[in-house]
Amino acid sequence: MAPEDTPTAVVTYQQLDWAIIAVACAAVIALAVLLMVLVTNAEFGEGPPTLPPHPEACQPFCSGGMGY
Repeated sequence: MAPEDTPTAVVTYQQLDWAIIAVACAAVIALAVLLMVLVTNAEFGEGPPTLPPHPEACQPFCSGGMGY
């Protein structure tokens, strides 16, 4: 390419501002922590504990313990 054929326009790209990236990362982390707290404190319809089945119901699978 000859020097007279070189383009005269220079294309530049705007640099990202590091403050914007830092704020975005902090917002994502804060959202993740908030969701974690909400999920760990949630009750998923866990009712009262169910009673264990009658010992004869598990006869082929029961092993030891109180003569079952």
